[in-house]
Amino acid sequence: MATTTAACRIGRKRVAIEEPNPENLGQRLRGMSNPELLLFGVTTKCRCFFETSPDQSPPEDVLVQLTEARKEWRRPNPGLPRSESF
Repeated sequence: MATTTAACRIGRKRVAIEEPNPENLGQRLRGMSNPELLLFGVTTKCRCFFETSPDQSPPEDVLVQLTEARKEWRRPNPGLPRSESF
């Protein structure tokens, strides 16, 4: 059973970062507080669903953002299960 969070209802571009370079994106993510990073990660995960149709994979830039956000989230929270974050 899937659940919808309030973050999924936030406008897609509101917390999106248009940063094609993963290194620069990582620097911006490291500057975020935990609540900001969590909101960015959940919203980016939701974008994977909103911006794709059933026969397509998510856009590459969104997948890069989600991967980088997860990597940055795990740095200070290594033991936190993914189900407790994004």
